Amino acid sequence: MERHIEGNGLIDEDSTSKVLLENSNNANIDSDNISSKLENINLNENSSSNDKHTEDSFNSNNNTKEKDTKEKQTLKNTSFDPNMYVIMMTIGYGNFSEILLVEHKETKKLFAMKMFTKMRVKQLHKEEDVLIEKHVMEKIPPHKNIIGYGGSFRDEAFLYVLYEYINGGELWKKCIYYGLPSIKLIKYYFVQILEAVQHMHSVGVIHRDIKVSTYLI
Repeated sequence: MERHIEGNGLIDEDSTSKVLLENSNNANIDSDNISSKLENINLNENSSSNDKHTEDSFNSNNNTKEKDTKEKQTLKNTSFDPNMYVIMMTIGYGNFSEILLVEHKETKKLFAMKMFTKMRVKQLHKEEDVLIEKHVMEKIPPHKNIIGYGGSFRDEAFLYVLYEYINGGELWKKCIYYGLPSIKLIKYYFVQILEAVQHMHSVGVIHRDIKVSTYLI
């Protein structure tokens, strides 16, 4: 695996179990079950000028490409060879991992690669946590609101896990930079969070860390 460009970390938390919130201008809510539970939510209600400004700020850096479940399935079924990726920069750090932005040599597509230091994991007695992350991501079928999983690989020093790259950033940081989003946008994101959680529950997975810093836009 080649290292192309070194950079400073931009994310200060692990990307484990991140839920993807789609751009409200592009995504569709197609879960009848959740829609019926939230029938009182009106996503077309009028917003004040301040709300509109906040909503535009939240959406300004979103990845406008439509998130396709079929593409996530392709990612999940692709064999993972770290030598096919060039490291562009470091985009974050976890307690015992480094998160790298990588580019596939042939397709030039960007991904997020989580690199665990095996010695550090062992020192912190976190072997079980790493295995749980891997097994959970393998178990969950692709979903438009759950970050895509591309497989894992290990060598003598590291364990690598490949994820879909989301460039919009954490919802928490959006709140810090732009203030709270409009009620309309909060409702919209809430529906997507429920869709993701419902999907996880359908395969026996429980998300135990639901908070704004675990959601990517």
